[in-house]
Amino acid sequence: GAAVKSGMTLENQQVSIEHFIGATNKNYSEAQIKEAAKTFTEQLRQNANATPFETGEVIAAGSRAIAITQGNTKSAMSMVKLAEDMAAASGGTKSVSDAIEALADAKLGEMERLKEFGFKVSAEEFEKKGFEGVSKDLAEFYGGAAEKLATTGSGLLSTITGKLKSGVADFGLKIVDQLKPVLTNIIGLVDKAMPYVEEFGSAF
Repeated sequence: GAAVKSGMTLENQQVSIEHFIGATNKNYSEAQIKEAAKTFTEQLRQNANATPFETGEVIAAGSRAIAITQGNTKSAMSMVKLAEDMAAASGGTKSVSDAIEALADAKLGEMERLKEFGFKVSAEEFEKKGFEGVSKDLAEFYGGAAEKLATTGSGLLSTITGKLKSGVADFGLKIVDQLKPVLTNIIGLVDKAMPYVEEFGSAF
């Protein structure tokens, strides 16, 4: 049950990543989109294994980041790493997802959520520097926090847990792939049975 659920979550995240890469890279073929998504997902996994954050959390953050950066995998990866540093520096009060959302707001000029991470940017400053300039300041301010947290006891334990969960998700995804034809057949049988079910129901 847990393996299949993890596999389905991983599949949904991969679909999301493929969608945004394809939506913003119109010149890509289906094979190129899948390859770019696969490479990006692998980068996220390697990153998760080197940080105190679990693979599922990092892939979810990557899926959100790819949407924010409009399919730019390089910018998305930088955003994920920055979000990890921000979350690590919060001392466990904020997640990577919280940090990603704060960065998503910042990209639109909304700085309120950044204050929750102890970082203040004025409207004038944002006007002058833009999101790239603010991101650079954030990287300098929080840089290295995730790496430091990874060496703590809780960080090491989280890395081990993340690797184990990642293996379960991979196993689950293989099961999901095998289940798909069966599920498709069940849907077909349900569709065929529906007129009889409705007829039976109207008789009462």
